[in-house]
Amino acid sequence: MTHGKNTTVPFLFRQSTKLSNERFDDIDLEQSSDGSEKSSLQGTTPALPSPSLAPVTSTRFIPPDGGRDAWLCVIGGWCCVFVSFGWITCVGTFQNYFQTMALPEYSPQTIAWIPSTEMFMMFALGPVYGKLFDMYGTRFLLIFGTTFHILGLLMMSFSTKYYQFLLAQGVCSSLGASALFCAANNSVGTWFSKRRALALGIVTSGSSLSGAVMTIMIAQLLPRIGFGWTIRIVSLIFLTLCLIAVFTVRSALPHTVSRANAKPFSLWEFIRPFEEPPFLFICLGCFFFFWGVFPPWTFLILQSSYTTTISPHLAIYLVPILNAAGIPGRILPGFLADRCGRFNAVIATTFASSVLVLALWIPSKSVAGTLVFAVGYGFTSGAFISLAVAVMAQISKIEEIGVRMGTLMVCIGFAVLTGSPIGGALVSMGVGLNTVGGLGGRGYVFMQIFSGLSMMVGCGFFVASRIKVGGWTWGKV
Repeated sequence: MTHGKNTTVPFLFRQSTKLSNERFDDIDLEQSSDGSEKSSLQGTTPALPSPSLAPVTSTRFIPPDGGRDAWLCVIGGWCCVFVSFGWITCVGTFQNYFQTMALPEYSPQTIAWIPSTEMFMMFALGPVYGKLFDMYGTRFLLIFGTTFHILGLLMMSFSTKYYQFLLAQGVCSSLGASALFCAANNSVGTWFSKRRALALGIVTSGSSLSGAVMTIMIAQLLPRIGFGWTIRIVSLIFLTLCLIAVFTVRSALPHTVSRANAKPFSLWEFIRPFEEPPFLFICLGCFFFFWGVFPPWTFLILQSSYTTTISPHLAIYLVPILNAAGIPGRILPGFLADRCGRFNAVIATTFASSVLVLALWIPSKSVAGTLVFAVGYGFTSGAFISLAVAVMAQISKIEEIGVRMGTLMVCIGFAVLTGSPIGGALVSMGVGLNTVGGLGGRGYVFMQIFSGLSMMVGCGFFVASRIKVGGWTWGKV
């Protein structure tokens, strides 16, 4: 920030902000008794800046918290999440298809690397896309994301071998899906402040509706028109939604960095936020929660088919039920979080998800118990997705939201890369131990315990972050 001799700072910002120029990081503006401003730097008076410098015109960006462009961005962001994160929530259907039809010669652990690689690529590219967003805005991310996501799906439709599925679905498609997901979350976060959790909840509800609709559609089309044409129809639907996003999603911030003035990519820029304990604990909480949250999505259909009394025809609808329950789970907790506290809401949802796995899913062997778990877990785990983004944004400067979101997504990426394969390995460990249907029934219990305990540890780290932010108070945090 540059300023002159007759500097004026808007009253709205004067009470709570410091001058942003790095040379004056320790200077606080105070109001003297005669109404003029004075500055202090550890008891000394700094040299006055040159009168030739331009006067201050702004200090801090305040999101508009609504308006036509803001809600158009929410609509476009919803489309982005529908085709990106929503596609990932269909992993249970593909795990079952690969295991029983396309790749029956491979173990559950080996097949699980396909969706795990897809999820890892989607999250781990967050720092790169976050930096690009902070510098240039959304247009490049949207065009790049649309191109690679649709190309990957078309390649997937022609795949017949394991390595082809891994490259098409796990690498190419996820390159584009990650760009779309980052563009949606980062841009919507710049438009809202007080209603940020609600806005992000609406955006992320796209993934739940996508998981519900696309899973049922895929299950109905596969036996009728085959795998290839099913994926091509999915590609056409996704392309339409991506085009809507290209014309509606944009950031509220002025991304005017030119290539000549752009700062080089710095690893320290992504490491520095870890010096803040609240951010560190949020990252650890997200890591452990995502470590355990996806094994139920990946293995619920297989587990229920082999270890419960549920019929195979009903079992294929468990993932759509999970996703359908996640639609109110994305929106309602976000609405309540803006009023009761985002940290309070995320702690409640992480704890509830863990309890549902440990206390309901493990002992349940009946159809009713499995369905109740699917509805409850879909609601609570769905709520976490939007709330995690909201609590991270709450402790971050809006100008740094892209980089800090990228750092968080890397932590999530390593969790989702290993979570489902670990679950698959634990299932395979049960082969020969209370074997049901050719797979280890007791192995599913090992996987369930791993999932539930991981999420409980994540809940503990969110509690620690809340204490750092708001202390031991029971109020809104």
